[in-house]
Amino acid sequence: MKVFFYLTAFLLGSSVASADQCPQCSAADLCIREYTRDTNKLKADHIRAIAAQRKGAGQITPADQGNLSIQKEIDKLKDCLSKIH
Repeated sequence: MKVFFYLTAFLLGSSVASADQCPQCSAADLCIREYTRDTNKLKADHIRAIAAQRKGAGQITPADQGNLSIQKEIDKLKDCLSKIH
């Protein structure tokens, strides 16, 4: 999960400077910002689910659920970026 965060932070930081240069860069920047926002929300939900599981409040498997959600977000990011021409 940390790898995604650092990669996203790097991409977001590097794309902000180039976003002023072209419309494609601006569109890519928007895709990356949406991905970052969504994955940060997933991370927070994942942490809450782990805490609830530790307290015995449920029989969920947050690791599996989180991995599936992250894969969906990666797929959405790929789709968003593929639409940029």
